[in-house]
Amino acid sequence: MKIKISDNFGTKVLSLAIALILWFIIGNVNDPVVTKSFSDIPVQVINEDVLESINKVYEVTEGDTVTVTVRGKKSIVNDLQADDFTAVADLSKLSIVNAVPIDVTISKNTGQFNASQLDITMGRINTLKVRIEDREETMVPVTIETIGTPANGYAIGSKTSSPNMVEVSGSETLVKRLKEIKVQVDVSGASKDISTRQSVKFYDQNGDQVESSTIDCETAAVDVKIELWRTKEISVVMSTTGKVKNGYGISAFEYEPKTVVIAAPDDKLETITELRLDDLDVSGKEESMEQTITLDNTALPNGVIFPSSTVDIVARAVIEKKVTREVRIIAADITVKGLEEGQKAVFDQKSYVIHVDSYQSKLSTLESEAFEPYINVDEIDEESGKVQVHLTNPSGATVTTSLTVEVTIK
Repeated sequence: MKIKISDNFGTKVLSLAIALILWFIIGNVNDPVVTKSFSDIPVQVINEDVLESINKVYEVTEGDTVTVTVRGKKSIVNDLQADDFTAVADLSKLSIVNAVPIDVTISKNTGQFNASQLDITMGRINTLKVRIEDREETMVPVTIETIGTPANGYAIGSKTSSPNMVEVSGSETLVKRLKEIKVQVDVSGASKDISTRQSVKFYDQNGDQVESSTIDCETAAVDVKIELWRTKEISVVMSTTGKVKNGYGISAFEYEPKTVVIAAPDDKLETITELRLDDLDVSGKEESMEQTITLDNTALPNGVIFPSSTVDIVARAVIEKKVTREVRIIAADITVKGLEEGQKAVFDQKSYVIHVDSYQSKLSTLESEAFEPYINVDEIDEESGKVQVHLTNPSGATVTTSLTVEVTIK
């Protein structure tokens, strides 16, 4: 046997070496070693009660997900998926710089798969970094927002949520940011009350949504009820108050709009016919004035609203200096009352003069007909005599003299 083994010993060793090399090459050609990366693997935090026991909370500043690189046989690596990895950070191992090492393991281990055959390395982030703060509690109000427009003739009335305040807790910094909880309800085309349940969403003072896993809130949703009220158009009543500067007067007063739309429950809606506003104060004024009055729901009775939330009323008083003018009353414009059939009245003049206080802007309209002059011949005892002419003050003008004419009845 010794002779047979030692015969051609070098050739035999070389053959063995070549066989091993061929086996290695063939093995790697059929199932080579490859490298593959898996990203966005979520990090599970455990032992959070370590901080809760001392009334502290944490917020992750870095390391909520990790990337790992796996090296191993192609047949094994290609069979892996990101959810086959488990990344864990144990808060009981929190360092003095508020960092926790992240441990990554492969949970898959079935069939011929063996995790020990793989080499796992983590990416740049391999620790979970947190910010530690005191735990704070607060009550956050619920705000109901509506989307769309109700059916014609209806408006959004009362909006209520149950609860209307929600208790939340979290880090001091986060809790101070919170301003409100918003819920949105679509009222497009609605003509009857809406009841729904809506998930809560947190918002800060800038109106930005606050999303954080460290917000502790047991109320995940609130019950919302929105009442739809019928609308009605009512008149707006407004005037002026006070006395303008001596020698001046108000030649015109206007305001728009003269009607507004309100909404209310049916029992209240029937009782409201007009909206009376405070009068425009013109005391001591000598120049025209204009004022915009913004009305909100406080201008209405309790339980009545403006569907548009606010309404602008623009009021304008035209204030002018008073002037005195002579106006000629034409005899042919004077209506004669009390004549019997076959009678007629003959005036002693074709025209008469009266004095009128008015404004420069009104002078062009002060014609004879504007005063609607008339006489009543029943006031004459005989066939001729003097009789008073009755005059009406046109808008913005005042007759300051009386007018008597001589009339003969024929």
